Amino acid sequence: MANIVFSKCEDRNAILELEREWEMSLNFPNDDFWDYQLSRSDYWVIRDREEVIAFACIAEEETLQQFYIKPKYLARGREVFAAFVKERGLKRVEVGTNNPYYLSLAMHFAKSSKVEGYIFKDLQELVLEEKQGDFRQAEIKDLDRLADFSVQALGADREWLSNYIEWWIKRGEFFFLEIDEEIIGTCEVRTGQLHEHNLEKEFAGRKVASLGIVISEQHRRKGYGTYLMGKAKQVARDRNYEPICSCDKDNIGSVKAIEGSGFRVLHLFLVLELDHELPSPPSS
Repeated sequence: MANIVFSKCEDRNAILELEREWEMSLNFPNDDFWDYQLSRSDYWVIRDREEVIAFACIAEEETLQQFYIKPKYLARGREVFAAFVKERGLKRVEVGTNNPYYLSLAMHFAKSSKVEGYIFKDLQELVLEEKQGDFRQAEIKDLDRLADFSVQALGADREWLSNYIEWWIKRGEFFFLEIDEEIIGTCEVRTGQLHEHNLEKEFAGRKVASLGIVISEQHRRKGYGTYLMGKAKQVARDRNYEPICSCDKDNIGSVKAIEGSGFRVLHLFLVLELDHELPSPPSS
Protein backbone atom coordinates (compact mmCIF):
# COMPACT_ATOMS: atom_id res chain seq x y z
CA MET A 1 0.00 0.00 0.00
CA ALA A 2 2.96 2.30 -0.57
CA ASN A 3 1.91 5.79 -1.72
CA ILE A 4 -1.84 5.20 -1.02
CA VAL A 5 -3.19 7.92 1.27
CA PHE A 6 -6.65 8.25 2.89
CA SER A 7 -7.86 11.70 3.91
CA LYS A 8 -11.10 13.45 4.84
CA CYS A 9 -12.62 15.25 1.86
CA GLU A 10 -12.75 18.94 2.68
CA ASP A 11 -13.94 20.04 -0.77
CA ARG A 12 -16.35 17.90 -2.81
CA ASN A 13 -15.03 19.56 -5.98
CA ALA A 14 -11.93 17.38 -5.57
CA ILE A 15 -14.00 14.27 -6.34
CA LEU A 16 -16.62 15.79 -8.63
CA GLU A 17 -15.30 14.05 -11.75
CA LEU A 18 -15.03 10.75 -9.86
CA GLU A 19 -18.60 11.05 -8.60
CA ARG A 20 -19.82 11.54 -12.17
CA GLU A 21 -17.86 8.46 -13.22
CA TRP A 22 -19.47 6.49 -10.39
CA GLU A 23 -22.98 7.62 -11.37
CA MET A 24 -22.33 6.41 -14.93
CA SER A 25 -21.26 3.02 -13.54
CA LEU A 26 -24.64 2.39 -11.89
CA ASN A 27 -26.97 0.05 -13.74
CA PHE A 28 -30.09 1.70 -12.26
CA PRO A 29 -30.46 5.09 -10.54
CA ASN A 30 -30.55 5.59 -6.80
CA ASP A 31 -33.64 7.35 -5.60
CA ASP A 32 -33.17 10.81 -4.12
CA PHE A 33 -33.51 9.60 -0.51
CA TRP A 34 -30.38 7.47 -0.83
CA ASP A 35 -28.56 10.36 -2.55
CA TYR A 36 -29.60 12.58 0.38
CA GLN A 37 -28.27 10.03 2.89
CA LEU A 38 -24.94 9.95 1.06
CA SER A 39 -24.76 13.75 1.04
CA ARG A 40 -24.98 13.74 4.86
CA SER A 41 -22.16 11.22 5.32
CA ASP A 42 -18.44 11.89 5.75
CA TYR A 43 -16.61 11.84 2.41
CA TRP A 44 -13.10 10.47 2.12
CA VAL A 45 -10.56 10.86 -0.70
CA ILE A 46 -8.13 8.09 -1.61
CA ARG A 47 -4.98 9.12 -3.46
CA ASP A 48 -2.08 7.34 -5.08
CA ARG A 49 0.64 9.95 -4.65
CA GLU A 50 -1.17 13.07 -5.91
CA GLU A 51 -3.80 11.36 -8.10
CA VAL A 52 -7.32 10.94 -6.73
CA ILE A 53 -8.15 7.29 -7.44
CA ALA A 54 -11.19 6.60 -5.25
CA PHE A 55 -13.68 8.07 -2.82
CA ALA A 56 -15.73 6.65 0.04
CA CYS A 57 -18.64 7.71 2.26
CA ILE A 58 -18.89 6.78 5.95
CA ALA A 59 -22.08 7.12 8.01
CA GLU A 60 -22.50 6.82 11.75
CA GLU A 61 -22.12 3.49 13.57
CA GLU A 62 -18.98 2.47 11.65
CA THR A 63 -20.93 1.96 8.42
CA LEU A 64 -19.54 2.33 4.90
CA GLN A 65 -22.17 3.73 2.52
CA GLN A 66 -20.17 4.18 -0.67
CA PHE A 67 -16.85 3.18 -2.22
CA TYR A 68 -15.82 3.81 -5.81
CA ILE A 69 -12.39 3.31 -7.38
CA LYS A 70 -11.31 4.25 -10.89
CA PRO A 71 -11.56 1.28 -13.29
CA LYS A 72 -7.84 1.39 -14.09
CA TYR A 73 -7.15 0.76 -10.38
CA LEU A 74 -9.62 -2.10 -10.00
CA ALA A 75 -6.82 -4.66 -10.10
CA ARG A 76 -5.83 -3.24 -6.69
CA GLY A 77 -9.42 -2.55 -5.67
CA ARG A 78 -9.72 -5.27 -3.02
CA GLU A 79 -6.39 -4.32 -1.51
CA VAL A 80 -7.32 -0.62 -1.28
CA PHE A 81 -10.84 -1.41 -0.02
CA ALA A 82 -9.55 -3.75 2.70
CA ALA A 83 -6.91 -1.27 3.85
CA PHE A 84 -9.42 1.57 4.05
CA VAL A 85 -11.97 -0.50 5.98
CA LYS A 86 -9.31 -1.69 8.42
CA GLU A 87 -7.88 1.77 9.00
CA ARG A 88 -11.32 3.29 9.67
CA GLY A 89 -12.51 0.37 11.82
CA LEU A 90 -15.63 -0.18 9.71
CA LYS A 91 -17.92 -3.10 10.53
CA ARG A 92 -20.88 -2.76 8.16
CA VAL A 93 -21.57 -1.95 4.54
CA GLU A 94 -24.78 -0.58 3.04
CA VAL A 95 -24.92 -1.13 -0.72
CA GLY A 96 -27.44 -1.46 -3.52
CA THR A 97 -27.23 -4.18 -6.14
CA ASN A 98 -27.47 -1.39 -8.71
CA ASN A 99 -23.96 -0.32 -7.64
CA PRO A 100 -21.73 -3.05 -9.17
CA TYR A 101 -18.21 -1.75 -8.44
CA TYR A 102 -18.94 -1.18 -4.75
CA LEU A 103 -20.97 -4.39 -4.40
CA SER A 104 -18.34 -6.64 -5.96
CA LEU A 105 -15.59 -5.24 -3.72
CA ALA A 106 -17.65 -5.40 -0.53
CA MET A 107 -18.88 -8.95 -1.11
CA HIS A 108 -15.30 -10.25 -1.00
CA PHE A 109 -15.15 -9.35 2.69
CA ALA A 110 -18.74 -9.98 3.86
CA LYS A 111 -19.36 -12.63 6.49
CA SER A 112 -23.14 -12.17 6.28
CA SER A 113 -25.73 -10.20 4.31
CA LYS A 114 -29.39 -9.30 4.62
CA VAL A 115 -31.90 -7.49 2.43
CA GLU A 116 -32.83 -4.14 3.93
CA GLY A 117 -34.89 -2.58 1.14
CA TYR A 118 -36.07 -2.61 -2.45
CA ILE A 119 -35.50 -0.44 -5.51
CA PHE A 120 -38.45 -0.54 -7.92
CA LYS A 121 -38.73 -0.01 -11.66
CA ASP A 122 -41.99 0.86 -13.42
CA LEU A 123 -42.63 -2.23 -15.54
CA GLN A 124 -46.39 -2.53 -15.93
CA GLU A 125 -49.07 -0.14 -17.13
CA LEU A 126 -52.21 -0.46 -15.01
CA VAL A 127 -55.60 1.24 -15.23
CA LEU A 128 -55.99 3.47 -12.18
CA GLU A 129 -59.14 2.87 -10.15
CA GLU A 130 -60.55 6.29 -9.38
CA LYS A 131 -61.19 7.28 -5.76
CA GLN A 132 -63.56 9.77 -4.23
CA GLY A 133 -61.99 13.09 -3.29
CA ASP A 134 -60.03 16.02 -4.64
CA PHE A 135 -56.49 15.28 -5.82
CA ARG A 136 -54.41 18.40 -6.41
CA GLN A 137 -50.98 19.96 -6.34
CA ALA A 138 -50.19 21.55 -2.97
CA GLU A 139 -49.73 25.29 -2.53
CA ILE A 140 -47.96 27.25 0.20
CA LYS A 141 -51.33 28.04 1.79
CA ASP A 142 -51.72 24.30 2.45
CA LEU A 143 -48.39 23.97 4.28
CA ASP A 144 -49.61 24.07 7.89
CA ARG A 145 -52.34 21.49 7.27
CA LEU A 146 -49.95 19.21 5.43
CA ALA A 147 -47.33 19.51 8.17
CA ASP A 148 -49.92 18.65 10.83
CA PHE A 149 -51.07 15.68 8.78
CA SER A 150 -47.51 14.42 8.26
CA VAL A 151 -46.67 14.70 11.97
CA GLN A 152 -49.70 12.54 12.80
CA ALA A 153 -48.99 10.03 10.04
CA LEU A 154 -45.22 9.75 10.51
CA GLY A 155 -44.50 10.91 14.04
CA ALA A 156 -41.46 12.89 12.88
CA ASP A 157 -40.28 16.35 13.95
CA ARG A 158 -42.72 19.04 12.81
CA GLU A 159 -40.14 21.69 11.97
CA TRP A 160 -38.16 19.29 9.79
CA LEU A 161 -41.33 18.03 8.07
CA SER A 162 -42.57 21.57 7.47
CA ASN A 163 -39.28 22.58 5.82
CA TYR A 164 -39.26 19.36 3.79
CA ILE A 165 -42.83 19.80 2.52
CA GLU A 166 -42.28 23.51 1.78
CA TRP A 167 -39.26 22.65 -0.38
CA TRP A 168 -41.24 20.27 -2.60
CA ILE A 169 -44.29 22.54 -2.71
CA LYS A 170 -42.12 25.35 -4.07
CA ARG A 171 -40.81 22.96 -6.74
CA GLY A 172 -44.41 22.01 -7.65
CA GLU A 173 -43.78 18.39 -6.66
CA PHE A 174 -46.02 17.80 -3.64
CA PHE A 175 -49.64 16.60 -4.01
CA PHE A 176 -52.45 15.45 -1.78
CA LEU A 177 -55.89 13.86 -1.75
CA GLU A 178 -58.65 15.20 0.50
CA ILE A 179 -62.30 14.42 1.11
CA ASP A 180 -64.45 17.13 2.72
CA GLU A 181 -61.25 18.95 3.81
CA GLU A 182 -59.84 15.81 5.47
CA ILE A 183 -56.41 14.89 4.11
CA ILE A 184 -56.38 11.22 3.15
CA GLY A 185 -52.81 11.03 1.90
CA THR A 186 -49.96 12.81 0.16
CA CYS A 187 -47.55 11.97 -2.64
CA GLU A 188 -44.36 13.45 -4.01
CA VAL A 189 -42.82 13.48 -7.48
CA ARG A 190 -39.29 14.59 -6.59
CA THR A 191 -37.07 15.47 -9.55
CA GLY A 192 -34.10 16.79 -7.61
CA GLN A 193 -32.42 16.51 -4.25
CA LEU A 194 -33.52 18.16 -1.02
CA HIS A 195 -32.04 21.69 -0.71
CA GLU A 196 -30.20 21.41 -4.05
CA HIS A 197 -31.34 24.33 -6.21
CA ASN A 198 -31.86 23.97 -9.96
CA LEU A 199 -30.74 20.36 -9.94
CA GLU A 200 -32.66 17.66 -11.80
CA LYS A 201 -31.78 14.00 -11.48
CA GLU A 202 -30.77 12.26 -14.69
CA PHE A 203 -29.71 8.72 -15.47
CA ALA A 204 -28.38 7.56 -18.83
CA GLY A 205 -29.76 10.69 -20.47
CA ARG A 206 -33.24 10.25 -18.97
CA LYS A 207 -34.81 12.59 -16.42
CA VAL A 208 -35.80 10.71 -13.26
CA ALA A 209 -38.46 11.35 -10.60
CA SER A 210 -38.43 9.67 -7.17
CA LEU A 211 -41.95 8.95 -5.88
CA GLY A 212 -43.18 8.79 -2.30
CA ILE A 213 -46.53 8.45 -0.53
CA VAL A 214 -47.93 8.90 2.99
CA ILE A 215 -51.41 7.67 3.94
CA SER A 216 -53.45 8.65 7.00
CA GLU A 217 -53.44 5.80 9.52
CA GLN A 218 -57.25 5.57 9.57
CA HIS A 219 -57.40 5.25 5.78
CA ARG A 220 -54.77 2.58 5.25
CA ARG A 221 -55.62 -0.78 3.64
CA LYS A 222 -58.32 0.89 1.56
CA GLY A 223 -56.42 1.19 -1.71
CA TYR A 224 -55.42 4.83 -1.27
CA GLY A 225 -51.70 4.01 -1.29
CA THR A 226 -51.94 2.29 -4.67
CA TYR A 227 -54.13 5.12 -5.95
CA LEU A 228 -51.73 7.88 -4.88
CA MET A 229 -48.69 6.00 -6.16
CA GLY A 230 -50.50 5.62 -9.47
CA LYS A 231 -51.33 9.34 -9.54
CA ALA A 232 -47.70 10.21 -8.77
CA LYS A 233 -46.54 7.93 -11.58
CA GLN A 234 -49.01 9.62 -13.92
CA VAL A 235 -47.73 13.09 -12.97
CA ALA A 236 -44.12 11.99 -13.54
CA ARG A 237 -44.88 10.60 -16.96
CA ASP A 238 -46.93 13.67 -17.95
CA ARG A 239 -43.87 15.77 -17.10
CA ASN A 240 -41.58 13.44 -19.10
CA TYR A 241 -39.78 11.90 -16.12
CA GLU A 242 -39.05 8.23 -15.55
CA PRO A 243 -40.67 7.29 -12.21
CA ILE A 244 -38.68 5.24 -9.69
CA CYS A 245 -39.14 4.49 -6.01
CA SER A 246 -37.75 2.53 -3.09
CA CYS A 247 -38.84 1.38 0.36
CA ASP A 248 -37.80 -0.75 3.31
CA LYS A 249 -38.37 -4.48 2.85
CA ASP A 250 -40.49 -4.68 6.01
CA ASN A 251 -42.83 -1.82 5.01
CA ILE A 252 -45.49 -4.21 3.73
CA GLY A 253 -48.06 -1.47 3.09
CA SER A 254 -45.69 0.48 0.88
CA VAL A 255 -44.59 -2.62 -1.01
CA LYS A 256 -48.23 -3.48 -1.77
CA ALA A 257 -49.03 0.07 -2.91
CA ILE A 258 -45.92 0.27 -5.09
CA GLU A 259 -46.40 -3.11 -6.74
CA GLY A 260 -50.13 -2.46 -7.07
CA SER A 261 -49.36 0.52 -9.28
CA GLY A 262 -47.14 -1.42 -11.68
CA PHE A 263 -43.67 -1.22 -10.15
CA ARG A 264 -41.57 -4.34 -9.63
CA VAL A 265 -38.49 -5.00 -7.49
CA LEU A 266 -35.42 -4.67 -9.71
CA HIS A 267 -32.64 -4.16 -7.15
CA LEU A 268 -32.01 -4.68 -3.44
CA PHE A 269 -30.49 -2.60 -0.68
CA LEU A 270 -28.16 -4.89 1.28
CA VAL A 271 -26.50 -4.64 4.68
CA LEU A 272 -23.27 -6.62 4.87
CA GLU A 273 -21.48 -7.47 8.11
CA LEU A 274 -17.74 -7.44 7.45
CA ASP A 275 -15.34 -10.15 8.56
CA HIS A 276 -13.52 -8.99 11.71
CA GLU A 277 -10.35 -10.67 10.44
CA LEU A 278 -10.55 -8.76 7.18
CA PRO A 279 -7.87 -10.31 4.94
CA SER A 280 -6.03 -8.20 2.40
CA PRO A 281 -5.56 -10.00 -0.93
CA PRO A 282 -1.96 -10.11 -2.15
CA SER A 283 -0.79 -7.09 -4.10
CA SER A 284 -0.33 -7.53 -7.83
